[in-house]
Amino acid sequence: MIRIQGVLLFLLNLIYLFGQTYGVAYDTLTFIHNSQLIKYSTAGGLNSSLFYDGDFNQDGKKDFVIFELGGPNKFGAYKCFLNKGTASQPKYEYDYRLSRSFPLTQNWAVITDYNSDGKPDLFVSVTAGIRAFKNLGYQNGEIMWKLEKNMLMAIYAGPTNTLLSNIYASGFGYPAIYDLDGDGDLDLLSFGPTGNFLDAFKNISKETYNHTDSLVFQHWDYCWGKFSEYNCYAGLNACRSGGDGLLSKRHAGAALVAYDHDGNSTPDLLLHDIGCNSAMFLLNGGNVSTPLITDTTVMFPNYPVKNSTRRLRMFAGCKSTLADINGDGKKELLVTPSIAEFENKWSVWRYNNISTTPTVNWQFSDSAFIQSQMVDAGFMARPVLIDLDADGKKDLLIGTHGTYSNGIRVPYIHYYRNVGSVSAPVFSLVSSNFLNLATAFSSTVSTSIYVCPGDIDTDGDDDLILSVGGRIIHWYENTAGAGMPCNFSQLHLNPFGIQSSFDQNYQPFVFDYDNDNKPDLILGLISGKFLFFKNTTTSGMPTFSQVPNAFPQTEADGDYFVYGNNGYSCPYIWKENNQIFMLAGNTTGKIYRYQMPSMVTASATLIDSSFAFVYTGTYSTPWYEDINGDGKRDLLVGNSAGGITFFSSLSPFVGIKEEDKSNREFFKIFPNPAHDEILLELDEPNAKVYFTGVDGKIFNPDYLFQNGKYHIKTNFLPDGFYILNLVTESGIYHRACIVRHP
Repeated sequence: MIRIQGVLLFLLNLIYLFGQTYGVAYDTLTFIHNSQLIKYSTAGGLNSSLFYDGDFNQDGKKDFVIFELGGPNKFGAYKCFLNKGTASQPKYEYDYRLSRSFPLTQNWAVITDYNSDGKPDLFVSVTAGIRAFKNLGYQNGEIMWKLEKNMLMAIYAGPTNTLLSNIYASGFGYPAIYDLDGDGDLDLLSFGPTGNFLDAFKNISKETYNHTDSLVFQHWDYCWGKFSEYNCYAGLNACRSGGDGLLSKRHAGAALVAYDHDGNSTPDLLLHDIGCNSAMFLLNGGNVSTPLITDTTVMFPNYPVKNSTRRLRMFAGCKSTLADINGDGKKELLVTPSIAEFENKWSVWRYNNISTTPTVNWQFSDSAFIQSQMVDAGFMARPVLIDLDADGKKDLLIGTHGTYSNGIRVPYIHYYRNVGSVSAPVFSLVSSNFLNLATAFSSTVSTSIYVCPGDIDTDGDDDLILSVGGRIIHWYENTAGAGMPCNFSQLHLNPFGIQSSFDQNYQPFVFDYDNDNKPDLILGLISGKFLFFKNTTTSGMPTFSQVPNAFPQTEADGDYFVYGNNGYSCPYIWKENNQIFMLAGNTTGKIYRYQMPSMVTASATLIDSSFAFVYTGTYSTPWYEDINGDGKRDLLVGNSAGGITFFSSLSPFVGIKEEDKSNREFFKIFPNPAHDEILLELDEPNAKVYFTGVDGKIFNPDYLFQNGKYHIKTNFLPDGFYILNLVTESGIYHRACIVRHP
């Protein structure tokens, strides 16, 4: 029998892990650019984005949602903007809580209403296919999703039988989901595994059930439009039966947008090959039943008129979506880079449709649409606070993995001065190249620069530790003296001998860990681990000595099967009630919280792997300090898209129970309580399964996937309470509470 004490311990841990209301919640923060307030300052930045319109909160007005693929690990974040104005004169507000109601998504998302109920539905990338979620409605500030299809399937008709197989979709592009035949239900275009010919899939919901509420597809055409595509070139009349010799050549994938460009009620196509820096427009000169691409250009949207507007062309390729955001009833064309690490500062191009006829005439309007109204420092931002002008208010510095300019990544530090009050901070942009550091390191291999303040020479003022290129630690000495505005007059290059021969993505933090009144140096690493350097200064130039085997088994990284070896740990350490704690950002975008040992060679205790249920995009970088003068810590978080998000102790949402929206349970589990085995219904093979005890210990069970069920052994577990964790091959993370009894 399980002891009462064990039950109480489990309940306490369960409340702590899943039901705790944290002392911070999403909040707004005032920022000024060029003497103008920016509207969406802490919405998190944009790099590589897909835009979709729709009535997401069911108030009769169109809103819009951005799926932002901010970083290289292919997981994205949703950013929801609700229309608080009128249908024709929209005024948008960023809604973080609604954004968190979307499931964790990898590679791409397509949002469109497939069942004609007025609620936008969701199609997302999974390995070699497409998953569909039905929108069940808006309740209590979030969207209720139903997993409608774990994998979209299609009927392929062969000479002797009918084959049901998945609709292939590459993770490098996204399919066009569009009513191709004009019958009211949504069909689908996607490149097959060879990547040369466009497969068409007809939705037969209307024909079969006389409604659009089913996702039943039949393979329609192996070569829609009768063209082949490779290496930024489209061969017309070039299908498998006799083409232009492209059959042996393949590409990774392409992003597709179908729409009627010339007003003749047949779908034309905008194609973005992952390997091409220009978009390709394909004109459909056929009809609904027999599509035929008859003309193509890479000079789009200069078509048919040449040199009429800015060409769709970006350094590492681009991708597009259509959305009506200005409320004129016509879709705008929104273009961003295909790869998030490249153009990352002026990376949302908007084209308005100025045509007065059913045809489309795109005209360039903006190079940083919405993005210019956000704090956006480029790629992989890290915020830190420091009182630079000694006015008693903390200012803000943001380091990044670089901002691209003319195809070259340049490491900048962005400086915002706090021009508000202690209780109501207001940050005004002073410089996008603080201390001219981009010039100072322009001749090195540096593509990133991060800073951390700390009085490492113990002279009463805060110096700056610089991490440059992810592998060298420099020191910018502040010679101002205590209580004086900072004077960074001496740049010491690699003074401590801390350097790696390869990119470690050093994320520095300065903290007097051993309480000897000399601040030590902690470095987060690309592996997710941490290094500790003890301040061994006796006099003169500061010196640091690495302590071997520090923080054993402390790693801020994601699941290996999902994120690989990369962790990108980023520490923030503080002391509270004589205990040392650490927040660690990492590649997953969540924030881990540890109770740290007094001796750095002892093991830390992982308290929480999703602190405050924060998720604003991958590569989270926390800074946890009182910023509004109420004596309670607030949280700034940078992310892969180059932006920041603010979680304050004074937020109106503090005290409202949050949950980790990415961990929605789309499965059934039984029996529970368990004895020798449990069955988990989830029709997705190749997931990783493990248990976590209430003390944080991990147990790896034997399990078998068979007929849509996971058979998971529990007979090896000691009696007690556990969290069952399941990470699917497509990256969706589930967890549930189970009880093991005799």
